[in-house]
Amino acid sequence: MPVSSSWLSRTSKKKTISCAACSRTWTTWPTRRPDDGGLDPPTGDLRLVTWDKSIRTGWFAYLLAPTLAVMSLVTADISVSLDLVAAGHDQSLEHPFGPVVGDRLHPWMFEHGDDSPDEIAGILRARAYVMGRHMFGPDRGAWDLRWQGWWGSEPPYHAPAFVLCSRPREALTMAGGTTFHFVTEGIETALERARDAAGEGDVAIAGGPSTLNAYLGAGLVDELRLHVVPFTVGDGLRVFDGVEDLAMVPASSRTTPHVTHLVYRRTSP
Repeated sequence: MPVSSSWLSRTSKKKTISCAACSRTWTTWPTRRPDDGGLDPPTGDLRLVTWDKSIRTGWFAYLLAPTLAVMSLVTADISVSLDLVAAGHDQSLEHPFGPVVGDRLHPWMFEHGDDSPDEIAGILRARAYVMGRHMFGPDRGAWDLRWQGWWGSEPPYHAPAFVLCSRPREALTMAGGTTFHFVTEGIETALERARDAAGEGDVAIAGGPSTLNAYLGAGLVDELRLHVVPFTVGDGLRVFDGVEDLAMVPASSRTTPHVTHLVYRRTSP
């Protein structure tokens, strides 16, 4: 049901509630009609605003209902070819995406960024990130502790980033607010830690494709943003490989001469 800001108003401090079943959190404002002397409700990204009827029971109804709820999301941005390849199989220090893919997936961002300012801003809007080890670096096996990521001394995230891996490593604090935390307990633990770090903000799955597919397969991605570059690869690591029975709703699309931005959202449980 749509929320009309013309008749909802905030009457007390916001509250955060959690759903044990889906591990989501909501920021909520108890509301009343403005003719009762209420204040204007918070404004912002209206796609996050939902009318939550589920809390209209027991004493919770007295405290919180009706309620304007703002839900934090798990998002994912990834650049892919027309055949959905996001990286080659033969990644290395010299060729982070493999020699066949090369640097062809990201000119839309680095050379033609003026065509896609909102999409680029959206990538860095999250308050915490989760990524695979290969997204963090090229090494395999034992850690090379001299390696501190692909991005130099000040990574672009400016937020906590949780790196999925099989070997423990101490947290790595970088300039600009990014701290890499290395998680050996699996995707759900990494996401739980990222949610805690993000507070009321969104969590982004930062890649690579294998990590994204693991979260898609587990039904943990709320919004998927594919940035489709107009060439094919033929072989490589594809988005959706191994992901079965996934249903998403098209939300938006936009095309520039260099990329097509497609946004999909998870269907309701």
